[in-house]
Amino acid sequence: MSGFPALVINNGLLSALAFAASNAGSPKGAGYSALGNAIAQHLADPDVALVAANRRTLQDLLEELVRMDSYGLLSCTEETLFFLNYLRRFVKAGQGDSRQAQK
Repeated sequence: MSGFPALVINNGLLSALAFAASNAGSPKGAGYSALGNAIAQHLADPDVALVAANRRTLQDLLEELVRMDSYGLLSCTEETLFFLNYLRRFVKAGQGDSRQAQK
């Protein structure tokens, strides 16, 4: 997950998600695919509602984003970066817990 926000910033949300989808079969790609599905579920959540509620998978999200106008894509990109920042805090907190458990 650590490199995905930079991938979004440098290449755009649509390209980053297409990369995640294209690498779904590789060992590292499984993580990208899971992250893409989490992003799709977040953007389709009724509280966020940036994409249709039935677009809860990575592939569905890609199809929706391709049809969006630039303003909608920009809104989804911004929300995705906020969401990834939110997730990163939990990953860091979880790593801190495991380090303490190893001591």
